[in-house]
Amino acid sequence: DFITATEDGLTSNIVTVVWGPAFDPIPPIITYTVAGTQGLNFQCVVATGVNSTDSCGYYITQPTVTWTVIRGGTAAVDITRTHCSPFPLTASTGPEGIPVTCQAYNTDGVQSSKTVRLQVLLTPPTITASLRTTDGRPYASGATNQNVTATFTCADDAGDGAILSCSSPVTLYTEGAAQTVTGIVTDAAGRVVTVAFGPVFIDKTAPTISLIPTLPGNVPYVFGKWTDQDVT
Repeated sequence: DFITATEDGLTSNIVTVVWGPAFDPIPPIITYTVAGTQGLNFQCVVATGVNSTDSCGYYITQPTVTWTVIRGGTAAVDITRTHCSPFPLTASTGPEGIPVTCQAYNTDGVQSSKTVRLQVLLTPPTITASLRTTDGRPYASGATNQNVTATFTCADDAGDGAILSCSSPVTLYTEGAAQTVTGIVTDAAGRVVTVAFGPVFIDKTAPTISLIPTLPGNVPYVFGKWTDQDVT
């Protein structure tokens, strides 16, 4: 409330003094909560200060930021100038994250802000394999007499920036049918995807042929011996 005091001196000069509420230099206090499923590697780096930025991630479901703003001093929060509505993130962000900011004022116009940078990976990573023989030709199916090397490609829905590890190339050297190679990818949220690729057939042994001649009646023929019968 304002208080007005007036004094009329002997010289008829009037002095008026007005007392009002003191200016409040203390800005509003901003806090927040985030609703969303955290990944295995989740961490949140919290910064302090009036206009600070936190960094939190990774979330593996759509996170929603909800703000709470309270007065920091004697002046109330100016709700007409404060913009801190709940904010959902509906897409993956990658390692750079997306900043979400609340900006608040008190009724004396003193401002504060808080930013939280959220990292989101909504879809598990993928891994594919390219199979090639030693001479560089693509291997699709069937038997080959060469080694087969699998080269892996890993991706995430944030543009590959959040892949922590992707399997190195694997070469199959050993003869065998229905062989497989396994690729493993891990994303920044801690999700691991394992995929087996194949089957691969490797046969490096040259074929052999044997001859067993017979006479009529399935009688074995002895090599080098004359006969007047047909030899099969």
